[in-house]
Amino acid sequence: MKKKRMTATQRREQLLECALEVLRDEGADGLTLNRVAQKAGVTKPVVYRQFESRAGLLVVLYQNYCLSHLNATQEALKHANDLASAAHILAHCYIQCVLSSDSLSLAVDAALDGSASTEAVKETCDNNMLEFWEASLLKFKGKLINKISFIGFSGAAKSLSKAVAGKEVLQSDAESFLANLLL
Repeated sequence: MKKKRMTATQRREQLLECALEVLRDEGADGLTLNRVAQKAGVTKPVVYRQFESRAGLLVVLYQNYCLSHLNATQEALKHANDLASAAHILAHCYIQCVLSSDSLSLAVDAALDGSASTEAVKETCDNNMLEFWEASLLKFKGKLINKISFIGFSGAAKSLSKAVAGKEVLQSDAESFLANLLL
Protein backbone atom coordinates (compact mmCIF):
# COMPACT_ATOMS: atom_id res chain seq x y z
CA MET A 1 0.00 0.00 0.00
CA LYS A 2 1.33 3.40 -0.98
CA LYS A 3 1.79 6.05 1.64
CA LYS A 4 -0.39 9.09 0.96
CA ARG A 5 1.59 12.25 0.19
CA MET A 6 1.11 15.23 2.43
CA THR A 7 -0.39 18.38 1.04
CA ALA A 8 1.89 21.42 0.93
CA THR A 9 0.09 22.83 3.98
CA GLN A 10 0.43 19.57 5.91
CA ARG A 11 4.12 19.35 5.01
CA ARG A 12 4.72 22.95 6.09
CA GLU A 13 3.01 22.30 9.44
CA GLN A 14 5.04 19.12 9.92
CA LEU A 15 8.27 20.99 9.22
CA LEU A 16 7.34 23.79 11.62
CA GLU A 17 6.60 21.24 14.36
CA CYS A 18 9.94 19.56 13.69
CA ALA A 19 11.66 22.96 13.83
CA LEU A 20 10.10 23.59 17.24
CA GLU A 21 11.31 20.18 18.43
CA VAL A 22 14.84 20.99 17.30
CA LEU A 23 14.64 24.38 19.03
CA ARG A 24 13.38 22.75 22.23
CA ASP A 25 16.02 20.01 22.18
CA GLU A 26 19.06 21.82 20.78
CA GLY A 27 18.40 25.55 21.13
CA ALA A 28 18.46 28.20 18.45
CA ASP A 29 22.06 27.45 17.47
CA GLY A 30 21.07 23.88 16.63
CA LEU A 31 18.23 24.93 14.37
CA THR A 32 19.29 24.31 10.79
CA LEU A 33 17.25 23.31 7.78
CA ASN A 34 19.30 20.11 7.65
CA ARG A 35 18.31 19.22 11.26
CA VAL A 36 14.66 19.96 10.46
CA ALA A 37 14.88 17.68 7.42
CA GLN A 38 16.44 14.90 9.51
CA LYS A 39 13.76 15.27 12.21
CA ALA A 40 10.99 15.20 9.59
CA GLY A 41 12.52 12.28 7.70
CA VAL A 42 12.69 14.20 4.43
CA THR A 43 15.44 15.46 2.18
CA LYS A 44 16.92 18.95 2.55
CA PRO A 45 15.39 20.22 -0.72
CA VAL A 46 11.92 19.60 0.73
CA VAL A 47 12.69 21.97 3.60
CA TYR A 48 14.46 24.50 1.38
CA ARG A 49 11.42 24.66 -0.92
CA GLN A 50 9.28 25.65 2.05
CA PHE A 51 11.58 28.16 3.78
CA GLU A 52 14.54 28.92 1.44
CA SER A 53 16.88 29.57 4.39
CA ARG A 54 17.27 29.34 8.15
CA ALA A 55 16.31 33.01 8.37
CA GLY A 56 13.16 32.28 6.37
CA LEU A 57 12.22 29.52 8.80
CA LEU A 58 12.87 31.77 11.80
CA VAL A 59 10.74 34.51 10.25
CA VAL A 60 7.79 32.13 9.82
CA LEU A 61 8.18 30.90 13.41
CA TYR A 62 8.29 34.49 14.70
CA GLN A 63 5.27 35.52 12.66
CA ASN A 64 3.38 32.49 13.98
CA TYR A 65 4.21 33.44 17.58
CA CYS A 66 3.09 37.02 16.94
CA LEU A 67 -0.19 35.87 15.40
CA SER A 68 -0.81 33.41 18.23
CA HIS A 69 -0.12 36.14 20.80
CA LEU A 70 -2.41 38.56 19.00
CA ASN A 71 -5.25 36.03 18.75
CA ALA A 72 -4.98 35.02 22.41
CA THR A 73 -4.95 38.66 23.49
CA GLN A 74 -7.95 39.55 21.31
CA GLU A 75 -9.92 36.70 22.82
CA ALA A 76 -8.97 37.60 26.38
CA LEU A 77 -9.80 41.28 25.88
CA LYS A 78 -13.43 40.33 25.26
CA HIS A 79 -13.64 40.04 29.06
CA ALA A 80 -12.14 43.46 29.82
CA ASN A 81 -14.58 45.98 31.22
CA ASP A 82 -12.27 48.91 32.03
CA LEU A 83 -8.78 50.26 31.41
CA ALA A 84 -7.25 48.51 34.44
CA SER A 85 -8.59 45.08 33.49
CA ALA A 86 -7.52 45.58 29.86
CA ALA A 87 -3.99 46.55 30.94
CA HIS A 88 -3.79 43.47 33.17
CA ILE A 89 -5.00 41.29 30.31
CA LEU A 90 -2.29 42.67 28.00
CA ALA A 91 0.34 41.94 30.66
CA HIS A 92 -0.99 38.47 31.42
CA CYS A 93 -1.26 37.49 27.76
CA TYR A 94 2.26 38.61 26.95
CA ILE A 95 3.82 36.58 29.73
CA GLN A 96 1.50 33.63 29.17
CA CYS A 97 2.35 33.49 25.47
CA VAL A 98 6.05 33.31 26.28
CA LEU A 99 5.51 30.68 28.97
CA SER A 100 3.20 28.58 26.78
CA SER A 101 5.92 28.43 24.13
CA ASP A 102 8.44 27.14 26.70
CA SER A 103 10.24 30.44 26.07
CA LEU A 104 10.95 29.30 22.51
CA SER A 105 9.41 32.54 21.25
CA LEU A 106 12.22 34.44 23.00
CA ALA A 107 14.81 32.14 21.44
CA VAL A 108 13.36 32.76 17.97
CA ASP A 109 13.27 36.50 18.68
CA ALA A 110 16.95 36.49 19.68
CA ALA A 111 17.96 34.33 16.72
CA LEU A 112 16.47 36.90 14.34
CA ASP A 113 18.77 39.67 15.59
CA GLY A 114 21.54 40.87 13.33
CA SER A 115 20.14 40.76 9.81
CA ALA A 116 18.47 43.76 8.19
CA SER A 117 15.78 41.64 6.54
CA THR A 118 14.87 39.73 9.70
CA GLU A 119 15.02 42.89 11.81
CA ALA A 120 12.50 44.44 9.42
CA VAL A 121 10.12 41.52 9.95
CA LYS A 122 10.48 41.82 13.72
CA GLU A 123 9.88 45.56 13.54
CA THR A 124 6.73 45.07 11.46
CA CYS A 125 5.33 42.45 13.84
CA ASP A 126 6.26 44.52 16.89
CA ASN A 127 4.72 47.68 15.44
CA ASN A 128 1.53 45.79 14.62
CA MET A 129 1.39 44.61 18.23
CA LEU A 130 1.98 48.13 19.57
CA GLU A 131 -0.82 49.47 17.37
CA PHE A 132 -3.12 46.68 18.53
CA TRP A 133 -2.37 47.40 22.20
CA GLU A 134 -2.94 51.10 21.64
CA ALA A 135 -6.28 50.54 19.88
CA SER A 136 -7.35 48.04 22.55
CA LEU A 137 -6.80 50.48 25.40
CA LEU A 138 -8.11 53.50 23.49
CA LYS A 139 -11.69 52.28 23.77
CA PHE A 140 -11.38 52.27 27.57
CA LYS A 141 -9.32 55.41 28.03
CA GLY A 142 -10.98 57.59 25.42
CA LYS A 143 -7.66 59.15 24.47
CA LEU A 144 -4.34 57.85 23.24
CA ILE A 145 -1.84 56.56 25.74
CA ASN A 146 1.65 57.89 25.06
CA LYS A 147 3.50 55.61 22.62
CA ILE A 148 6.51 55.58 24.93
CA SER A 149 4.38 53.66 27.45
CA PHE A 150 3.79 50.87 24.93
CA ILE A 151 7.44 50.74 23.93
CA GLY A 152 8.44 50.54 27.60
CA PHE A 153 5.76 47.91 28.18
CA SER A 154 7.06 45.82 25.29
CA GLY A 155 10.69 45.88 26.46
CA ALA A 156 9.79 45.27 30.09
CA ALA A 157 7.40 42.48 29.13
CA LYS A 158 10.14 40.63 27.25
CA SER A 159 12.57 40.95 30.16
CA LEU A 160 10.01 40.08 32.80
CA SER A 161 8.78 37.08 30.81
CA LYS A 162 12.34 35.73 30.87
CA ALA A 163 12.51 36.39 34.61
CA VAL A 164 9.19 34.63 35.22
CA ALA A 165 10.25 31.66 33.07
CA GLY A 166 13.50 31.49 35.06
CA LYS A 167 11.54 31.66 38.33
CA GLU A 168 13.32 34.88 39.33
CA VAL A 169 10.05 36.76 39.89
CA LEU A 170 6.45 35.79 40.44
CA GLN A 171 4.18 35.99 37.42
CA SER A 172 1.58 37.98 39.37
CA ASP A 173 4.21 40.59 40.38
CA ALA A 174 5.45 40.90 36.81
CA GLU A 175 1.90 41.28 35.48
CA SER A 176 1.04 43.98 38.02
CA PHE A 177 4.21 45.91 37.22
CA LEU A 178 3.53 45.72 33.48
CA ALA A 179 -0.10 46.74 33.78
CA ASN A 180 0.90 49.78 35.82
CA LEU A 181 3.11 50.95 32.95
CA LEU A 182 -0.06 51.42 30.92
CA LEU A 183 -2.23 53.05 33.56
